[in-house]
Amino acid sequence: MVAVRRRASSPDRGPSITAVTPVAVAPGSGSQTLTIIGQGLKGATVSVSGDGVDVAAPSATTEQRLDATMKVAADAAPGARDVLVTAPD
Repeated sequence: MVAVRRRASSPDRGPSITAVTPVAVAPGSGSQTLTIIGQGLKGATVSVSGDGVDVAAPSATTEQRLDATMKVAADAAPGARDVLVTAPD
């Protein structure tokens, strides 16, 4: 399993993350919708740390929610990953 931890671009300004789902994804399980709940998410981008996890550009964002498609490769190493949300320029 690849576990997802939350992290925002800056604790004092920019996006903040209060929840991420799913919290774990099995390698090779196909595309999953990654949903992030927080503040300041409109227009933000998202990435997940480590090899073998690809995240597409968000398909929908509001100030409080961001949805993106995530895929974990079958050979991705198990373990915790950081989710990074970056505010638009």
